[in-house]
Amino acid sequence: MGAAVPLLGVALAVVFWGSFVVPMKMSRAVREAQLATVWFQAYVGLGVLASSICFMVVPGVAEGFTPWGLVSGFMWVPGNFLAMSAVELLGLATAQATWAAAIVVVSFFWGVVLDGAPARLAPVAAGLVVLVIGVVIIAQASEGDSAADKGDARGAAEGAAGYRPLADAADAGMDDGTPPAAASPRSRGDARLGFACVAGVGALAGSIFVPLHFAPANLRDGFDGAFHFAFSQGIGIGLATFFWVPVILLAQQSCRLPEAQQQQQQQQQQQQQQQQQQGAGASRFFGAPPMHLRACIAPGMLSGLLWNCGNIGGTMATLEPLGQGVGYPMSQAAMLVSGAWGVFYFKEITGARRVRKFWAGAAITFAGMCVAGVFAA
Repeated sequence: MGAAVPLLGVALAVVFWGSFVVPMKMSRAVREAQLATVWFQAYVGLGVLASSICFMVVPGVAEGFTPWGLVSGFMWVPGNFLAMSAVELLGLATAQATWAAAIVVVSFFWGVVLDGAPARLAPVAAGLVVLVIGVVIIAQASEGDSAADKGDARGAAEGAAGYRPLADAADAGMDDGTPPAAASPRSRGDARLGFACVAGVGALAGSIFVPLHFAPANLRDGFDGAFHFAFSQGIGIGLATFFWVPVILLAQQSCRLPEAQQQQQQQQQQQQQQQQQQGAGASRFFGAPPMHLRACIAPGMLSGLLWNCGNIGGTMATLEPLGQGVGYPMSQAAMLVSGAWGVFYFKEITGARRVRKFWAGAAITFAGMCVAGVFAA
């Protein structure tokens, strides 16, 4: 098979995972609705499920279904929510950079355990380290002028292998020029909890392709096999969304302090009144944040379709000779594409210093990809 298929997979993953939040960013209705991330996750999951069902029109796809794809899907959804929490607790750049490194380390570990160490281990590992350094620089350039700015759940990070749960939705990506909300000082408890979330993201996101190694051997052979496993994984993500979203909503309600709960209810009532005045129709679900179904489900599901296309590439990237230990970590360079959207289209990264920093990080990331890919192949 050679390296052509997995390298093509890396390219697809980088492009689609780096672009999947663009439909939400482009939608003015979504920006005005200020959609809660729990519902964004739900709509993306529905889009992944719907697009996976559409894949069934391809002959042989349904017959290639494997329950191991369900296992992978049930790992991806909670990993996304942990990523959102990490951004809230640590800020955008810190969360992005640390979980990108964690994903690379965990995925590389599984690659060595399951596929064996690359023949040229030292240069491959060095290339991945350089890639992570580039991702860190891009994350710092993307966050904003103040390193202390604190993201919210809707400002979660965009690049890390599809692990941008909502893309700078409030702080940058869905911003109309208004500054981000003022940050409150982080406590040591916030930092510890934030890094615990990052560890969870690394463990789950870095392991989502481990079930592929236990699937039938034909699913690890070429484009057809990768497509079949991605189909199974997409079905798993859709089903996992129906399971995890209610669980997380209940957890958020039960863990919220009375004062915070009262304040959130007041904010929700104000938002609902505004939406009713504008005729936007903000649906509610058992006291949860407004769903904004009519305004947000279409762009959310389109984002899910784009993510699923990237997931096909991500699955292809794990095939030999790159394997899980190299191919999947290389897809962390999706932040290159998401950052390019921020520079050229959304104008999120502005100022000569920040733009130069972004391009420096992009060059370093690309160099790391080339080194790791060449020596692994």
